Amino acid sequence: VAPSPAVGRELAVALRFDKSDSMPTVWAKLAQRYDGKDRWYLEAIGLASDLRAAECYDAWLASVGDNWDTPQGRDIVWRVRAPRAAEALVEIISDPKLSLEETNRYFRSLEYHSPEVRTNAMKKLLTL
Repeated sequence: VAPSPAVGRELAVALRFDKSDSMPTVWAKLAQRYDGKDRWYLEAIGLASDLRAAECYDAWLASVGDNWDTPQGRDIVWRVRAPRAAEALVEIISDPKLSLEETNRYFRSLEYHSPEVRTNAMKKLLTL
């Protein structure tokens, strides 16, 4: 998809207003290239997904399957504002291997979701 992270960032930003049916799939391919280190790449794919967050997140999940729970995948979950990402945040937060300090950023990420999505996610946390 993108030969370098810089080109990938530019492609992601260019996708933001793309209304084509293929946009979420292209976005998912760019998201899969995230290396877990390039904060600006993560922000670029986050911005690119903002207007079609649910579609992009679903396309990414379809491409990574059950292998989403990696350091890179957790970053994507942290940044994307799709309702299903909020559900994944709950999964991450409820991981007993993580310390409270490690879960703080995921709790903060829930604040960027709509109140309804955030409330539903928090309710699930209370029942775990």
